[in-house]
Amino acid sequence: MISILIQNIIFAVLVVGLVFVLKILGKRFNGLVSILIGVLLLWFDSVLNFMLGVGAFSLLVLIVGVAVNLYGLISLSKELKVKGLSINSFESAIESIIKEAGAKTCWVFSASDVGRNLDCVYKVGDVINGSKMVSIPLEGKDKVIGYIVLCGDKKLNRFDEKKFETELGIIKFWMENWRLSERIKTVEKERESLKMEIKKVKNDLLKHIHFAAHELKKPLTGIIGFSEILRDEFKNLSENDVLEFVGNIKQAGKEMLETIECLREIFEIKLGEYKLNFEELNLADEINKVVGRIKKEMDEGDWEVVLNVSEDLEIEVDREKFAEIVYQLLSNVSKISRENSKVKISACRIGNWVELSVENEGFNQNTKLIPKPLGLGFEIIELLAELHGGKVSVVSENNKVKFKV
Repeated sequence: MISILIQNIIFAVLVVGLVFVLKILGKRFNGLVSILIGVLLLWFDSVLNFMLGVGAFSLLVLIVGVAVNLYGLISLSKELKVKGLSINSFESAIESIIKEAGAKTCWVFSASDVGRNLDCVYKVGDVINGSKMVSIPLEGKDKVIGYIVLCGDKKLNRFDEKKFETELGIIKFWMENWRLSERIKTVEKERESLKMEIKKVKNDLLKHIHFAAHELKKPLTGIIGFSEILRDEFKNLSENDVLEFVGNIKQAGKEMLETIECLREIFEIKLGEYKLNFEELNLADEINKVVGRIKKEMDEGDWEVVLNVSEDLEIEVDREKFAEIVYQLLSNVSKISRENSKVKISACRIGNWVELSVENEGFNQNTKLIPKPLGLGFEIIELLAELHGGKVSVVSENNKVKFKV
């Protein structure tokens, strides 16, 4: 009696288990259905044996039940081989969908987070002319994260998403992982780019500190030297000597202030804080204004400024920044030019551009070649020219130098 009870419990568990499996798989495997029918027949046979005893009918039911079970097992084995039940990877999920749809080719596309761009992240087979195509959207939590595109040389089988919940789940999981890895790669690239930018800024800062130290050394040395003379020899100096030394200290202070202003201007430009106010200007008039500003400096070196610019040449620039370019050009040329010589300023129109050049007649005795680097003033010329969409070049030959903007 107890053995019969245990036997019925076992059959009941088998039936419930098979029904549960069939429900999960959506009745995709006919072999499992045959096995369920076979188990029910064997259960029915055990009940017949208990109630009526062994007879011809119960033997027939037993034989049929065993046969149906064997048939179900063989069918299930074939179906597993064809359909690939082991859907435990992205590739096996894709293969299962391809076989079920009767497709030859499959692409998996990832939808971009920005815009409507699609990236092909997986591909099986090649496109054939005249292929039939089916597109299957991959729905994320709140948007489409990608598409599966199937192609075949004949009409594809109707795609039922409910039958492929497992496969689609694996593909969506793989897709989310792929998108996450791509985001990580992007963040890594941005991090590396930021590191390079920080390194560049650091090197740039060190370069400008070096420039500033070089530019400030001479005026500081002068200030210290003249101050010590005034302190130690004040009683022995004439009024003219004192005034001269004070004037030299003042000039050294102005040079230091100009260096600091150059640094401030350079960093403002590089930080993008410079805004240009373009206006139509007469080139000759603007250059003459700058020459007038530095007339005293040019006279001290006996430099004669020769202007070779058409009186009607117009240019659209920022007035203040253009004046700064001309001033720095004349300042850089005068520093390396011999005294009692000419500094030539020329300008001409080349297409839509205007070329401005400043050249000397020869280097002074302390200059054999153009110094490298040229200094903060020349960097300002380059930066301001770039802001106007232009560029700067320096040509040195026959003991002369020409700056072109």
